[in-house]
Amino acid sequence: MPQESTHQMALRKRKHVPLMVSFGLGVIVLLVAGLFHFVQERRALQDRVDSKTAIRELDFRRARQAAERLLRRNPEDVEALMIAARCSVAEHDLSSMSSYCLRITKSQRNSIVNSLLAEGKRLVEDGHARRAEDALRIALELAPANSDANYVLAFILVSESRAWDALPNLKNAIEQGRYDVPHLVIAAVPDEFFLDQPEFLKRCFQANPDDRVPRLPEARNALTRNDTATAGEILKQIASADPWLVEAQVQWGKWLQNQKQEDLLLAWLRNLSPEMEAHPGTWAIRGLWAVEHGQPHAAIRCFAEAARIDPNLRVANYHLSLLLSDAGLKDLSARFGKRAQLLSELHVPLGSIMQQRDVAILQRIVRLLEMLGRPREAVAWTELFLRDADGDWAIDTVTRLRHAYPDGLPWIVQGERLADQIDVKSFPLPRLELTAASPIDPGAVADSGIQFAEEAEKLGIRLQYLNDAKDPTNALRMFEFSGG
Repeated sequence: MPQESTHQMALRKRKHVPLMVSFGLGVIVLLVAGLFHFVQERRALQDRVDSKTAIRELDFRRARQAAERLLRRNPEDVEALMIAARCSVAEHDLSSMSSYCLRITKSQRNSIVNSLLAEGKRLVEDGHARRAEDALRIALELAPANSDANYVLAFILVSESRAWDALPNLKNAIEQGRYDVPHLVIAAVPDEFFLDQPEFLKRCFQANPDDRVPRLPEARNALTRNDTATAGEILKQIASADPWLVEAQVQWGKWLQNQKQEDLLLAWLRNLSPEMEAHPGTWAIRGLWAVEHGQPHAAIRCFAEAARIDPNLRVANYHLSLLLSDAGLKDLSARFGKRAQLLSELHVPLGSIMQQRDVAILQRIVRLLEMLGRPREAVAWTELFLRDADGDWAIDTVTRLRHAYPDGLPWIVQGERLADQIDVKSFPLPRLELTAASPIDPGAVADSGIQFAEEAEKLGIRLQYLNDAKDPTNALRMFEFSGG
C-alpha cells in the first residue's frame, strides 16, 4: 500500500478543518441557546411566582406587570391572562379585563368559569365580598348567561344596597326562573328597595374590617330612621375611600342635596365620572339642582336623560310632567303624568307584598305592570303565583302576554319609553353656579293680606309622617312626589 505523502496528509487535514469549525460553532450555538432558554425559563418562573405573590399582597400593579411580561413571551398563556384579568377588575379597569378575557379560547372557558364560580361561592360564604365579586365578574365576562354566576353576584350587590349595579344580574336570574318576591320587588324599583342580609354583612365585616362597601346598607337604614348625621358620615367615608363605587357616590350626592350642602354638592356635580353619568340617579340630582336654581329647560334635559336610562324612575317622570307642561308640550306632559301616577300606585303594593303575600296584592301589581308596559315583570309575578297555586286569571295572563310577544317578553315596550320622544340635545345642561336668592321685601309681605291658620285639627284631620312603605295603619297615604 503506497505511503501517504506529507503534502497529501496536510491537504486531508485542511479539508476537515471547516467541518470541525462548523461542529464547534454548532455546539456553541446550542449551548448559548440552551443557556438563553434556561435564563428565559427562570425569568418566566420568577414572573409567575412574583405575580401570584403580588396578588396575595394586593399589589395588583406589580402582579399585572409580571403577567404582561409572561404574555410578551407567550400571548396565549392562560394563567397569565387570568392573572392580568384579576388585576384589572380589582383596579376597576373593566375594559382591560374584557380584552384579556377575549384572548381566552372558547374551549378553555368552561373549566375556568366553573373554577371561578366555585371560588366565588366559597368567598361569599367566608365573607370576602370584594374578591367574590371580582371572580364572578370575570366568570360572567367569559360566560355572560351563566345562571349561577348571575344569581350569586346579584346576591352580593343587592345585599350591599347596590341594586342598580345588580339589575342586569337580577334580570338574568328572573329570566332563568331563579327568583322570589324580593328579587322582583328590587328589580321593579331598584332605587328604593334593597335586600336586608345582616348575617352576610356581619361575615364581611369580620373578614375585612377595612372594607367600607358593606356599610352602604347601614347608611340607608340610618336614613330610614331619619338619622341623617350617621348616614352622611358613612356615605362620606365610602365615597372618599371608594370613588369607583357609583352607587355610594350617587347616595352621597343625594345626601348633599337633601341637606342643602350647596358648595359640596356643586363640587360633586362638577366632578362626575363617565360611570356616574350612566346612573339615572346622577341625572335626577342634576335635574333637581336645575329646578332649584331656576333652570327649567336644563331640568328637562336632566330628567329626560334619567328617564332614558330608567323609564321607571318616578322622580324623573313626575318632574317631566310638570316641566313639559310649562314648556308647552301638553300631550307628552300628560303621558309622563299618567306614568308617574301609575309608578306611585305600584310602589304601595310592592311594599305591602314584602310583608304579606296576598293574591289580591299580587294581582294589583300585575295589572299595574301591564298598564306601565312591563310584560316581562307581569309574567314573572304571575308565574310566581302559579308555582304554589292554580288560577284561571294567572293562566290567562301568561298565555295572553306570551302570545302578544312571540319574539320574547320585553322588560318595557317601546311605546312607554317616553323620554325617547324628547330631543334632549335641544335642551341645555345646567349651569353649575350658585345664584343668590332674591331679597324679600318685608313690607310687601306685611301688606299682602295673606294669613295662615291651622284648620286640620278643627276638622278632625290628623297627619302622620311615615318614612317608609311599612304602614302600621290602614290610613290613606300621600307621597312626596304627589304633595305629601
